[in-house]
Amino acid sequence: YLMDIGARGISALAGSLTVVAVYLAGKELFRNRMPALFGAMVMAVSFLHVRDSHFATNDVLSTFLLSLCFLFTVRIYRKARWNDYVLAGILGGLATTTKYNAGLFAVGILVAHYLTEKRNGIQRSFFRRHSPLGTSAVAALAAYLIGTPYTLLDFPRFYYDFRTQLGFGAVLWTGQDNLPTPLLYLYALLQGFGAVPLILALLAIPLLIRWSWRSMAVMLSVPAVYLGFMFAQRLFFARFAIPALPFLSLMTGYTIWKGSQLADRPLIRSGLTVALVTATLAQPLIFSLRHDYLLGQDDTRAIAAVWIEKHIPPGARIASEIRTGLHTPFAWKGTGGPMPGTSIIHPEDPGDIAEVKSGRYQYLITGSWGYGEWLHEGHTSLANHPLYSYLDKVGKLLLVVRPGLNGTELPYDSEDTTTPFWHLFDRARPGPTVMVYQLPGKE
Repeated sequence: YLMDIGARGISALAGSLTVVAVYLAGKELFRNRMPALFGAMVMAVSFLHVRDSHFATNDVLSTFLLSLCFLFTVRIYRKARWNDYVLAGILGGLATTTKYNAGLFAVGILVAHYLTEKRNGIQRSFFRRHSPLGTSAVAALAAYLIGTPYTLLDFPRFYYDFRTQLGFGAVLWTGQDNLPTPLLYLYALLQGFGAVPLILALLAIPLLIRWSWRSMAVMLSVPAVYLGFMFAQRLFFARFAIPALPFLSLMTGYTIWKGSQLADRPLIRSGLTVALVTATLAQPLIFSLRHDYLLGQDDTRAIAAVWIEKHIPPGARIASEIRTGLHTPFAWKGTGGPMPGTSIIHPEDPGDIAEVKSGRYQYLITGSWGYGEWLHEGHTSLANHPLYSYLDKVGKLLLVVRPGLNGTELPYDSEDTTTPFWHLFDRARPGPTVMVYQLPGKE
């Protein structure tokens, strides 16, 4: 429990500090605090980033370190100091330790170094020109190995696991939408970053080209290469878009700032700025607040756990379909502590289904994340599923807890299996639909 709290605390802290990193990087890049401030404001309320900062996962921490790396990458471009090369390398190496695809940070350092060299000319020797870059690479490798020492200590296992992880990218996750990957990122950003912020971020591209194409190259090099790599994968989760959010936020902030400069009179300019900021922050702020409100409501599984503890006799033989999460040892807690000992049922496993039909269990817990996934994969009816059709025929439905407003069902989506991402305003509470059946079990 303490480890879980600590890990989630680290994620929350990293998410908060990312806002500061975005501001500092924007101030360094634009040489103006206003676009940096606007960008930090966008990052602070970005729904996808706010949501995932609740989780003990690596995406938010990796993005924080990547944002700090970007700050010193910009300083490489601006000042080309040795300590900036070293710090950018260290932070990039640590980011890669938390998540391997953050290793694309190196592209930004290479671009910043190249543009610095082009600006300064080639009067110095090759060694003097490129030794800072080599130092940055050594610092990055050292930081990475300190964080992931078994890359060397057990290289065969590392290489096997790395290739396994890389192979996952070519395969659709169970329940994932079978759409072109770029389209999935677009939908996730429209929901998790916001329609207006995304449009303003795209409008920043011609504005940045007109202002300084070199600065734009430094800022866009990492997210462009990252998204290009991720677009080529089939595996998708909305959290994969998080590393792009600091860069998109700064682009959005820059467009807000440039838009506010369209008015000459101070009063009109202030009013225009307020209007632009309000329009930009409205969706992500409302979505983030709604998400946090939902987290304060009892989860459907917690409600079901309390009911089960109250109404099902102690010692009863209970099975839980695995996607509900209401099973030992990863059980939701009701008033009496963890759920009583339960067996796990995989709805796609013929052996598990045979055990259910054999009369081994007296009760079965199932829900929409099981049958919803079945329907999501193209099946038109639950009548063709051996487990759910059996429950419909012989099971006695004792309890149904639905997450929608007024007890309604909600469409299945794999992104909702942690905390809600879609259907925020159709929900009354987090969680799937949970159902408890009494079975004709053997006494």
